[in-house]
Amino acid sequence: MSRARAFAVALGAVAAATAIGLGLQALPPSAALWFLLFLPPVLVAALVGGFLPALLATVLGALSAEYFFRRPYFTLRLIGEDAYPLALYIGIGIGIAVLAGRLARARGDVQRRQLEFETLFRLMPVGIGVATDPECRHIAVNPAFAEMLRIDTRDNASLSAPDPRDRPSIVIRKDGAEVAAEDLPLQMAARLGTEVKNVELEVVHPDGATITLYEYAAPLFDDEGGVRGAVGAFLDITELKRAEDRLRRLAQENEQLYREAQEANRLKDEFLATLSHELRTPLNALLGWIQLLRSGQLSPEKRERALAAIERSAQLQAQLTSDLLDVSGVVTGKLRLHLEPTRVPGIVGAVMEALRPAAESKGVNCTSRVTVAGALLLDPARIQQILNNLVANAIKFTPRGGAIDVDVRLDEDQMVMKVSDTGMGISPAFLPYVFERFRQADSGASRAYSGLGLGLSIVKQLAERHGGHVTAESAGENRGATFTVRIPARPARRDDSRLTCPFSPSPP
Repeated sequence: MSRARAFAVALGAVAAATAIGLGLQALPPSAALWFLLFLPPVLVAALVGGFLPALLATVLGALSAEYFFRRPYFTLRLIGEDAYPLALYIGIGIGIAVLAGRLARARGDVQRRQLEFETLFRLMPVGIGVATDPECRHIAVNPAFAEMLRIDTRDNASLSAPDPRDRPSIVIRKDGAEVAAEDLPLQMAARLGTEVKNVELEVVHPDGATITLYEYAAPLFDDEGGVRGAVGAFLDITELKRAEDRLRRLAQENEQLYREAQEANRLKDEFLATLSHELRTPLNALLGWIQLLRSGQLSPEKRERALAAIERSAQLQAQLTSDLLDVSGVVTGKLRLHLEPTRVPGIVGAVMEALRPAAESKGVNCTSRVTVAGALLLDPARIQQILNNLVANAIKFTPRGGAIDVDVRLDEDQMVMKVSDTGMGISPAFLPYVFERFRQADSGASRAYSGLGLGLSIVKQLAERHGGHVTAESAGENRGATFTVRIPARPARRDDSRLTCPFSPSPP
């Protein structure tokens, strides 16, 4: 109420008391009782306006009582032998005015603080929920929390509401499991009478959208120490959790990249050691036999043996160099395919004939079947290289008495080349890496069988360059292996001429 209206109320209350007193003037009360008649206006003015209106009512009441009700009437004689009732009245009125002023200030402070709290409650970006009963059947929320729950600030946010229709359409989960209403932070704080801290819960909306809330709840107590409700703060940490997940994934990816770099470095060192060994072995043989030939002390029979050894060493060197050049071409994209009409049976026969001596020397039985008729548009040299690498690999890792089967056929619009052996097989752990460059299942076994670990990688790249792919199967160690190459079977036309296709390497 404004100050002017408060003063008007004080003046009106004193006037009303005066009128009432004048109506009762025929009665013969003492002077003290007439002053008591003006205490209610002082109280009314104090309640309405505080200190100054109450002080005004006190002064006006004293003047009115002195003028109208104290003998001699209609005079203002504020002193005298019987003036003590007036003094008592003025003292009481001033006391009431002082108390009213303090009460008004306290009430103003409360109102300001309440307004500040309501403003803070409304504007705070952190979600706030207040349960107004010990069972948390009704929870009021601020706009921030209402937005998190997708409800209106006038709605009841409690999942413990007696009527299911009053509950928000959300599901609360923790670690993937749904949380019952009585186990939520506000309900637990009210039930246990203690604070509930550092709780992370997921809020799942009907459309599947999920947010993560970090929650803190505390009980509210009444004047007698009993729980009357609870209050909770709710912070949306969804983006923080997503950032943590991204950081965790990045850390895992970095760790994986580090392990891969370490493994690549190890493979590089192992490959260089293998390469130096593979190059040095035939060179030592070459130098040794050449020195013996120059000495002129070899018999004709040993001379022929020396020439054969030199030829084998040169062929091995040529094969190693060819593999290295092929890998270099794959990496740099300089390897090219030369497509031309190709008859597959002749290629299979040439490979089997070339590798037959190696198979017979190990006592390995090789068989082949070819059911591909007509000419296909292929690079014959590269197809022969694919088949040669697979069969030579099978001979290398198949023990004496084993068998190798080569099956080349058409399967709808694809040419399938399958090489199966009964050799040492491939462990399940190594099978996914069998086509990687420089990969070898076991360095000890590889040294026993020699090789750079490039043949199968070359097979994979050449098959993919033809538009196909290669797969490896094995039931485990010492149980053989099967390599299957599938390449699109494009029949050659009469007007097909030799085509040159640049090689685009696939990612390693």
